[in-house]
Amino acid sequence: MSLLVLAGLALLGFVEWLLAVRRAVYAAQGKRWRCSFVVLWENVLSLAVLVYVVRESSLWPLLAYSIGGGVGAWFGASHSKGDRDGTMGRGDQRPAPRRTD
Repeated sequence: MSLLVLAGLALLGFVEWLLAVRRAVYAAQGKRWRCSFVVLWENVLSLAVLVYVVRESSLWPLLAYSIGGGVGAWFGASHSKGDRDGTMGRGDQRPAPRRTD
């Protein structure tokens, strides 16, 4: 197994988890079509990785994918608008309402 393949799998994990963060923002904004489109691409990427891991029958690709996914989730969450200003990516500057229960 080459390092290039492992780097590619890490990149796929990174991209998939960036998409997962965007999906959460789109769902919070009520953008159903964008959310469903992102889910489609998430599924395509994850199935491609699953097929590769099953064919290789090794844990190294899975580990590379997981590391890339962790970095992608951290990067996506730390660079989303809703993370900093409490607006959940709505674009306005009002904070999200707080639940009282």
